[in-house]
Amino acid sequence: MNYRSIHSQLIWAMLLSLSVVSVNAQPEHSTSPVPGPPSVSSTPLASDSSSERRLSDVEKEIQGLKKSPKDVWDKLSAVSGLISGSLVVLVGLLVTYVLNERNRITAEQQKNRELAVSQVQTVQSFMPLLQTGGPKEVEAALLAIFALDTNSKLATDLASLYRNEGSISALRKIASGPDMESARRAQQALADFVTVSLKGFSPDLDDLRLSVSTLRTFNDLTNQIFWALKGAVQPFTYEKAWILRNKPTGKTLHKRRTEDGSIAPIDIRCLKEVGVEPGMTLEALPLNCDSQEAPEQSQE
Repeated sequence: MNYRSIHSQLIWAMLLSLSVVSVNAQPEHSTSPVPGPPSVSSTPLASDSSSERRLSDVEKEIQGLKKSPKDVWDKLSAVSGLISGSLVVLVGLLVTYVLNERNRITAEQQKNRELAVSQVQTVQSFMPLLQTGGPKEVEAALLAIFALDTNSKLATDLASLYRNEGSISALRKIASGPDMESARRAQQALADFVTVSLKGFSPDLDDLRLSVSTLRTFNDLTNQIFWALKGAVQPFTYEKAWILRNKPTGKTLHKRRTEDGSIAPIDIRCLKEVGVEPGMTLEALPLNCDSQEAPEQSQE
């Protein structure tokens, strides 16, 4: 046997041993998992199907809740937020209005108090002229009071209170002024006056100006004139010693007659029934100065 044959036998022996080793090792390798794509186990599939069922059940419950009708409490809870917000806004508006109104009333009361104090001070300063001054002084005092506050009724009220020649002149000037409201008040005051001339008894007697609204009856009118005549006639002598006559028309104003035709001592008729109207001018005359016409008219 040569060297080459021995060498080839050794190679074959080695190959044979390697094959035997690989065959013996093959069962051990077969037990281990062969690498490959991951397999899907049955447990996750079961879990996924359970989740789908639960999700489907939840969706069914939600759909049932959506379809179920809402009761009163559900509706109330839905609108409670809106109602509470509206109530808060309304309460806020109400509180704001009350506070603003209270502030306005307080400011107005303060203004009225200040105006009243100012008017009292004004009247006090002009009172001596109004009480003892002549017609020109009274007129000037009233116009000065009016100029201090053209929106006030103080001047017209004082003119209506004193009712003399100066006050009448002041009212006429106020009535012809540019201020419409003051002019209206002055015109009303002038229209309310009845002027009675006493010159038929004495030229020294001033004309008497009376407010129709303060005279309820014809007897009140004759009483005022009687006191203004200062004893020139006796009580209860109207149409016996003196008469009243409408100065523009000359018509005599007669007292009420009793059933037997005599003159009633008291005449409670209103002035309009007798024929006395606001703005009228009357004259008081003694019967001896009107000896012809007055007795004839007194018998009517």
